[in-house]
Amino acid sequence: MNTVKVIIPTAILTASIVVSGVFTLRSLDSTSRKIEGHITQVVNAASGNDWGKAEKQLIQIENDWRKAESGWAVVLDHTEIDNIDTSLSRLTNFVRSKDKALSLGEAALLEQYVRHIPEKEKFTLRNIL
Repeated sequence: MNTVKVIIPTAILTASIVVSGVFTLRSLDSTSRKIEGHITQVVNAASGNDWGKAEKQLIQIENDWRKAESGWAVVLDHTEIDNIDTSLSRLTNFVRSKDKALSLGEAALLEQYVRHIPEKEKFTLRNIL
């Protein structure tokens, strides 16, 4: 009887951890894909010198990022969040100054930061070791 009292709470706790991990990973992945899509649109707009469209997409990225940032801060290293904040700020300034080369370079960096997060958090042998 004592073993049942230990096994049931342990199973419930384990299941809770697994479910919350899956939920967190899906949320990170969904948000990062959404932001990546906007970054791609910024790149396309900047490549075509459509700076107005690029700025609109940056506003959308900023809005999506602000919504996601507080949730991401719970599960991520704050250095990574700071990297995204810094890169987004730099990208915004480069787009506003209509600097195509710097905008495209910073967009690529921001995309890498955003794409890296879900990959880093996945439960894989590479991430465990």
